[in-house]
This record gives sequence, structure tokens and C-alpha cells, in this order.
Amino acid sequence: MGKTIGVSDHLNRQSSNLKVMTERYGLTVAETEVVGLLAQGVSLADIAESTGRSRETVRSHLKAVFMKTGTHRQVELVVLVNGFTVTSI
Repeated sequence: MGKTIGVSDHLNRQSSNLKVMTERYGLTVAETEVVGLLAQGVSLADIAESTGRSRETVRSHLKAVFMKTGTHRQVELVVLVNGFTVTSI
């Protein structure tokens, strides 16, 4: 039971962090969706399939997020979503 609460708390924190990121960095709905799924461990190919977008469109959203957030790698975004400070990874 404790693990379920822990996972729920983690997902709630991710959701709150995504909202803050969306507002702070001016992410679009599509960009926020991609970042949220990425933070849950979903691959870009699976994000494309599940959202009905092409892989290239998903990659374009990701590149836009990198530019807006000043990140350069997917792991940096995941760290940012999880509320940690991105330093040298």
C-alpha cells in the first residue's frame, strides 16, 4: 500500500511541476504532453504512436522544449520535471 501512495505522490508532484514548467517556459499543450510522457519513461516512438503524431513531430516538440528550457538532453528534462536542479549530469 505504501508504494501505491508513493507512486501517486510522485505522479502528483510531476503533474504540478509540469504545470509550473508550462507556465514558466511557455510550453504548448503538445510540448507539455510530450514532456509528461517522457518523464513517465515512455519512449519517443511510443509517444508518437500513442498520440497519433509522427516521430518527427514528436522530435520537433522535444527540440522546441529543449530550446525553451535551456536543456539539451532528455534526462535533463526528466530531472527538471521531477523538481530537481539540473546541474552537470
